[in-house]
Amino acid sequence: MRSGAGPDDYSVYELDSTGAVTRRKGCSPEKADLVYAHRPASELPAIIATAKTIHAKAIWMQSGLSAAGCRDPSGCWIPDEEYQQVVELFRSAGIRYFQEPYIADAVREVYALKI
Repeated sequence: MRSGAGPDDYSVYELDSTGAVTRRKGCSPEKADLVYAHRPASELPAIIATAKTIHAKAIWMQSGLSAAGCRDPSGCWIPDEEYQQVVELFRSAGIRYFQEPYIADAVREVYALKI
């Protein structure tokens, strides 16, 4: 995952016995199963291009907006007029798209099942 503006600002998120652990990687990965993007839909073309470069099969995108259109770090809502564009971008790229639930909730659920 890219965690900053610099060309080497990449981190890897992995599960261990304590939960999700972040490890600074320092370079773009060669391969990833999933790309998580907490970015506005306007940045989606570049995110899809990156995902294709690293052979990702899916992108989990969080808009950071609540259903009321307000900023919300765990928000997954996309305005209707943008949603159809987002879906079409993913279809044409051949990449699976996930929007909900909030990714941290999904990880907590998976982790809880492993205990």
